Amino acid sequence: MPQAVAVPQEVLQGHGVNLIGYVRGGLGLAENVRSFARALRARRFPMALIDANVLEESRNTDDSLAPDTERDAQHEIDVFFVNPDQLRDAIQAVRGSDAHYRIGYWFWELEEIPEQWLPSIDLVDEIWVSSEFVKAAFAKVTDKPITLIPMAVEVDTSQLSGVKRGESEAGPFTFLFNFDFHSYVERKNPCALIDAFRLAFPAERSDVRLIIKSINGELFRRQYYQLLSRAAEDRRIVVSDGFVSRHQMLELVNGVDAYVSLHRSEGFGLGLAESMYLGKAVIGTGYSGNLEFMKSDNSCLVDFSMTRLRQGDYVYGEGQYWANPNIEDAARYMRKLADEPEFGSALGHRAAEYMRLHHSHKQSSDVAIRRLQQIQRKLGLEVAVAEKIGEQ
Repeated sequence: MPQAVAVPQEVLQGHGVNLIGYVRGGLGLAENVRSFARALRARRFPMALIDANVLEESRNTDDSLAPDTERDAQHEIDVFFVNPDQLRDAIQAVRGSDAHYRIGYWFWELEEIPEQWLPSIDLVDEIWVSSEFVKAAFAKVTDKPITLIPMAVEVDTSQLSGVKRGESEAGPFTFLFNFDFHSYVERKNPCALIDAFRLAFPAERSDVRLIIKSINGELFRRQYYQLLSRAAEDRRIVVSDGFVSRHQMLELVNGVDAYVSLHRSEGFGLGLAESMYLGKAVIGTGYSGNLEFMKSDNSCLVDFSMTRLRQGDYVYGEGQYWANPNIEDAARYMRKLADEPEFGSALGHRAAEYMRLHHSHKQSSDVAIRRLQQIQRKLGLEVAVAEKIGEQ
């Protein structure tokens, strides 16, 4: 039987997949659906890209694939790249979805799935995840199939112009972290990064710098002003809040020396992953979804202890646990990267190799297409396709 990726689009009308998500969103989930669409398009697998229309307009900041979106769900398999708490609204917004098979591609940052999400599991036939960490969490609450589909983290470097440290030694050694205040400042933990930086480098060292790039600070003014106050104690620390284009963000990442995330938990960790793809040395908490791609030989994994969440720390998080990264360990890694450039260069090289091997568009689409073809066979769709091909 011919492989689905080789079948012309017009033959497979109705027998591909609908990708439904925050197509224009400026958040990690949105980048996931865009990256997934690019991966399937490169393989010529039939698909329709559809905006779920459930994200407030102020968060729709990326129009890179807007011209490729369609209004109608043409195919008989849906993949929803939306949070479970918005799934029902997304289904209704699309068409009341009458697909034969419905998949939720979901992320979560804690070890226990919230009870509030359980009704959404009833609305899907299968769950896709991007890390073993998230898979383990969902496996506790459902017997439905859970498939790990590697997240494609491929970046078009041909348009990047940032000068890397290996090309120019001018300027301080620069660490970067970026986050969205909507993702909860306690989880992203930027103040711990400030503490680690100041512990690593005494005030008299002027050859280092830390950039914290955030968005939506104006919507969380108390937390934003607290962060600004902490950063103001050290002139080497720069906090910059506000939306930039994806290209500008990638330029920023490409132009620094290292990326650091002292998060308490991640479902995946896109900032870390993209930095590794660009060959940066990365430091990250050795816990949660980022362990899907961060290994002891391609990154610096920070020690941690587990701590109970406080009320208000994170949505649905009360009573759960997450990581408390070790500031001294993080500071040690930061000093090592700044003082031993050969170590950081080798680490970044191995990081880039790993990401290109395990998280390319091809790797992601290979796994996804194999699973989609299994579902097609289960639904009898490949039989219909074969009959159509025989009529050509």
